[in-house]
Amino acid sequence: MRKKYHKLQNNSGSTLIVVLVAVSFLAVIAAIIMSVSSANLRMKQLEYASKQNFYVDEAGLDDVYNGIGKDVSKALTKAYTKTLMEASTTGKYPTQKAAYNAFAGSLYSELKNLYGEESDGAKPETLEKLNSYISRNEAGESLEVISYKGAHIVPDTETGAELFQYILQGVTVKYLENDLYESVITTDIVIEVPYIDFFQNFNQILDYSLIGNKGITFRGTAGADAGVNVEGNVYAGVASTTSGSENASYGGYMYDTNTYDGMNFYKAIVRFKDSSYIISKGDFNICESGVTIDSKVSAVTGEAQSSLWAENIRTVENGRNDASFSKETLKSSSLNAVANIYVADDLELNARNSNVTLNGSYYGYNYNNSGSGSTAVYDTWEKGYLQDKYQAQSGKTAAAHTTSSSIVVNANNSVLDLSGLNTLMVAGVAYVDIKTPNKAYGSLNAGEAQEYRTGESVAMRYNQFLYLAPSEILDGVSNPQKNGTTDVKTVCPSANNLKLQDWFGSQYLDTSTESPVTAVIYSDNGVNYTYYFLNITEGKEKEYIQSFMSMTADPGEQGSELDKQKWKLKQMVEKKSSAANIASHITLRADGSEGSAKIYTTGLLTDSGEAESILQKNSISLDDMAGRSNSMQKHYAQLYVNLEPNKTETVEESKKAGTEYPLKNFLDVSKFPGSLHIDSKAVKGVNGANVWILEEVGGVKPVLDIGADTKKGIVLCNGDLTITGNGGTFEGLVIATGKITIGGRVTIRANRGVVQSVLESEQRSVIELSKEDAESVKLTEYASYYFLNTVLADLTDSDLENKLIDTEKRVTSTEYTDYIYYKNWQKGETEDTP
Repeated sequence: MRKKYHKLQNNSGSTLIVVLVAVSFLAVIAAIIMSVSSANLRMKQLEYASKQNFYVDEAGLDDVYNGIGKDVSKALTKAYTKTLMEASTTGKYPTQKAAYNAFAGSLYSELKNLYGEESDGAKPETLEKLNSYISRNEAGESLEVISYKGAHIVPDTETGAELFQYILQGVTVKYLENDLYESVITTDIVIEVPYIDFFQNFNQILDYSLIGNKGITFRGTAGADAGVNVEGNVYAGVASTTSGSENASYGGYMYDTNTYDGMNFYKAIVRFKDSSYIISKGDFNICESGVTIDSKVSAVTGEAQSSLWAENIRTVENGRNDASFSKETLKSSSLNAVANIYVADDLELNARNSNVTLNGSYYGYNYNNSGSGSTAVYDTWEKGYLQDKYQAQSGKTAAAHTTSSSIVVNANNSVLDLSGLNTLMVAGVAYVDIKTPNKAYGSLNAGEAQEYRTGESVAMRYNQFLYLAPSEILDGVSNPQKNGTTDVKTVCPSANNLKLQDWFGSQYLDTSTESPVTAVIYSDNGVNYTYYFLNITEGKEKEYIQSFMSMTADPGEQGSELDKQKWKLKQMVEKKSSAANIASHITLRADGSEGSAKIYTTGLLTDSGEAESILQKNSISLDDMAGRSNSMQKHYAQLYVNLEPNKTETVEESKKAGTEYPLKNFLDVSKFPGSLHIDSKAVKGVNGANVWILEEVGGVKPVLDIGADTKKGIVLCNGDLTITGNGGTFEGLVIATGKITIGGRVTIRANRGVVQSVLESEQRSVIELSKEDAESVKLTEYASYYFLNTVLADLTDSDLENKLIDTEKRVTSTEYTDYIYYKNWQKGETEDTP
């Protein structure tokens, strides 16, 4: 039987299920969309609130910044006013640097009172003060400085001031709204000391303590030394003129009690301290005196900051025209200097018991252009001034040694110590004076000036024997020979001379001359001595000396005859030097070692302190030496004309060498009236300051007696001036158109503050006068009357008041935003912020 199957035909309800699923799906999507939109809205609201909170937080930080600015501005004004009053009315600060450092120190004290010291750390009082600057105070809000790390002090390494930056570290400002929204900013706030100039810049002359237009002499007595302290710049000029009519140059190895050109020290103890420039247009002569130069040393470069410029530096033997002189009572002459020393010609130790110790750098820059195509320094206009006084006759060639810098130890019991130098430059070589002893070149007759060129830049006196012909090549003649023959052909013939052929030095002799030697006659106390000098080929002097002085050991019996000759010659000289107790210690640090010294020479350096007895290290070319020489000579010329470093390449034609400079650049000397003598005139408005206007009256030369007091002001003397003291101090500026002689115990200290205050006060006093009073007042009694470029130049000018620069207007108006700023600014808190 067959079964029957029936298919379901009714599908109602399926569509409903599909619809319900679709609707549910759409609902889920809608819910998701609504959720995302809601979250986005909330994020937008949070971002807006965060920005608003940050702006409020930043505004709070600005309040703190502006509050600090206002308080610091008050502190700055207080510190400035205090310093300005001290600088302008008391002359308490000798330099702009000293005034600025005092101002920085005063501001530092004010800031410590406001915000505490570095060692205090984070003080609650300071946190309270910082919060007091915030002005916002809304309900439901909290805006405050929640922390700071304390102060950090940065000193000024350039000026030496104790404060350069006062830094409030880690100042953290927090804003909280309704305990929900928060913003935090952390930063350092830097307060930097603004630089303020407390003095008008009249000119650099105000930084000098002494200006002697025709020289300066420090003079003691037979019974008591002068103890003189000099602080500040110093200038000593010359009495000589290019015509030679006032020649006062050094004349031999004995000191004449008449002062020479430049700076002289006679039985005196003198100390220079913190002098940027010690300038002698002439020589620097030391006789039975002790001279010390103390210089500050740069913290950055380690170089000395004092500079000594002179034509020559010498220790000089006493004895000429001095009844108190005796060999037994002869005092030592010494120079102990920490400075950069620039010498146009020579450093000579000519006095017995000399002791010269140099630290810093030494430049003997005068270069003789022999062997080089470069122009020598004295082929320039300066040659006329610095060479002419050594001429044998007007218009003739000057002595060659004046164009060749060297260092020579001449006197017995003397030591030259150069071991402390960083740089040694000696551009020339030493010469042996072949002339009548104790005669100045300027006094010689035509043809008498003779000299002998050596191969050494630094030498000892007994090295002169190295250039005398040895007995090996002379024909039975001693050297020197009393009343000897001058017939050199018979003494040492050049042709067929077997002795000469067997001598080690023959290869260095000039074969073009009639004889290998030159005869020179010295006259000493009426007795003539004939010396026979070797005629060495020009340029080979150094090679000749080096050939035997570099020997370090006795060649012994097995050595060659030539080596034995060399050793014998070297030992002869060293024994003479040892017997005379003279030495040069050039124990300079070896080139290339840590802290090594730089050495530049054209010749050799004889050194008794080393086994080789001779040095030559890192020498430079002749052309390079000539270039350095000319550059330094131009610098020197600028200094003794303008009293400041080189401004231009050359000195103006109208300002070339002459005794009227440098004063002519700063004073109107023609205004000095005759017979004016003001011992002292008090300066209105400057406590304790006076002005001295001095001239010779009735044959009586002016004397400034400091006594045991402290005096300050400006001294102007037309002519020669004597300064004495008994332990007193003078602060300010001393100028004489003639020579300045200083004795006794006294301190002379430059003080720009005092000089500046005097000049400004005088200007105000004169301007306050009515026109009628101004026309009748004795302007010659005002120091300002003689200074160039002051308002006293023309009292009838209707714009006088506009010419006065008031001290209170000297400082440019400054906003605190110029010297207070943020550093290390960031959003959020630092890791160690509580």
